Amino acid sequence: RVTKRELGSLPKRYNDWIFDLTADQRRMIKSLKDDLVAVLADGTEIDVSNVNSPLDKIQQVASGFIFDEKGQPEWLMPPADNPRIQAMLQWLEASPGKAIVWSRFIPDKVIIAEALKAAKITYCEYHAQVSNKARDEAKAAFMDADGPRVLVAGKSASTGLDGLQDHCRQALYYNNSFDSIYRWQSEDRIDRI
Repeated sequence: RVTKRELGSLPKRYNDWIFDLTADQRRMIKSLKDDLVAVLADGTEIDVSNVNSPLDKIQQVASGFIFDEKGQPEWLMPPADNPRIQAMLQWLEASPGKAIVWSRFIPDKVIIAEALKAAKITYCEYHAQVSNKARDEAKAAFMDADGPRVLVAGKSASTGLDGLQDHCRQALYYNNSFDSIYRWQSEDRIDRI
């Protein structure tokens, strides 16, 4: 057993792709942050293990939606006006070759798929809302040199998807989980030898 360094593997490279939120998104996030600061000032403990935590709501607003009281996504803008979607499409245009787009929430995956379809970028999906059979088919299609260019992936792909290293060398994190092990594992889907 040897380390990546002992093998002479190059280190991972990270780049930021900056975009601006809309004025409404900034206003909503400021309000959520102010509420969070008030709760923390009272000494209240918060739990980030569900989609209703204040930090999750901030992340959702930044992605262009928020869950209503019934747990249904409420879109803050049409996909074509979503600055995060626009940034993703610009990144894909500037980054030739296959790519994995990682996202955390199911509404993200829906809007990502809509945007890719509208931009005529081929894609397949590998996440919890996709059956095991469809995941296997998506992996095989993505690994085919002539297959889809983008794999829209979620948490389940971060630990259950191997063999992509020779087929894909880049990933975009549409958003992240607060669980760092999933981030580290997802990075290794395209990094490990």
